[in-house]
Amino acid sequence: MKQIIKKVIIIVLILAVATFLEFNDKTTPVIRKDITNPIYTIGDSNYSQALSENRGVVKFGPLFGGIYPGGKAFGKIEDAELFLKTEGLSNDFGVYKLSGDYSFDVTDGFTNKSLVVIEKVN
Repeated sequence: MKQIIKKVIIIVLILAVATFLEFNDKTTPVIRKDITNPIYTIGDSNYSQALSENRGVVKFGPLFGGIYPGGKAFGKIEDAELFLKTEGLSNDFGVYKLSGDYSFDVTDGFTNKSLVVIEKVN
């Protein structure tokens, strides 16, 4: 019986460490230096407030085995603005530039890795 308990404890510890390492890897933001194709996202007024207070804001990539697909991403400011207008979010949300490159850091309209919110663009 003690052998089974030891094995279960070891398995649980291994799973906990693996989960922590994956979460840590997925939440550490990428900051690209040479951006050819900027990424824009939407965010609420909390983004603006945090940026004005020089606090870092991260737009997460996919988490929890794909349950959260990543942040909504756009290749053009106009596309993000149109999304806000279409969804009726124009008053509460704004468009923000991210620290990634659309060619590398976006898949199917969502960020595929965590990125830093750099600035509000509208």
